[in-house]
Amino acid sequence: MKSSYKQDQEKETSYRENVLKEMAKKGGLGKASEAFMRQHNVQLKFRPQKSSGANWTLGGNIHLNAYDFSISTNPANPALLSLVVHEVHHLRQGLFTALSV
Repeated sequence: MKSSYKQDQEKETSYRENVLKEMAKKGGLGKASEAFMRQHNVQLKFRPQKSSGANWTLGGNIHLNAYDFSISTNPANPALLSLVVHEVHHLRQGLFTALSV
C-alpha cells in the first residue's frame, strides 16, 4: 500500500505534466517556460500564502497559493498559467537578479 505522501507526490507530478502540456500550447513564451521547467526539473507545489498568487523558491521550484489553487484546478486555468510563466521568468533571471526585482 502506498503512503499518503507518495500518492500526493504522484498526483503533483501528474498535475505538473498537465500544466506543462497546457503551457506548451500557449505560444512562444509558454513553450519556452515549459522547456525551462522540464530542463531544470522545476516542480509545482501548493502552499498557503498571505499576499501572492505564487512564488519561486531558492530550491528552484514554484509554490502556488493553496488558498487560490489546488490539484483540482483546471491545468488550463489562465490565471494559474500566467502565474507559473511569471515565476519561471524569475527563475530564468537567476538568483541575484530575481532577488533584486
